[in-house]
Amino acid sequence: AQNLGRFLNESLKLLGHWKSGEEVYRNECAKLPGFSTSFINQQANAKKASYEDFVKAVVFKWYCKALMACLDSKEYMEVRNALHVLTRIIEVFPGMRKLCEHLERKAPEKGEMGRSGGDLGKDGE
Repeated sequence: AQNLGRFLNESLKLLGHWKSGEEVYRNECAKLPGFSTSFINQQANAKKASYEDFVKAVVFKWYCKALMACLDSKEYMEVRNALHVLTRIIEVFPGMRKLCEHLERKAPEKGEMGRSGGDLGKDGE
């Protein structure tokens, strides 16, 4: 989980750079095949994701939904690993106040899980 967190930290830094402005996105990403909206039609003129699509779909949904699903899990190790990942991506995540507030509401719940015998409530590590 810690190594995944380091990887995600670097990935999220790059996504943040691309999200920093529509011109940056257009110059560095818009023409690349990985930003196509469909991979069935691989023609050069295939429709590409707009800047707005990129911000909404990629930056928000991909990493927020996955992380929240892990934090909502009843499985101790999923929550523990999500918290380890969060400690590694703190420089770049969360980037939105609403998401930050949501994570802050979850923290006390996860502390209860740690008091029941696990290490989630302990300092360190």
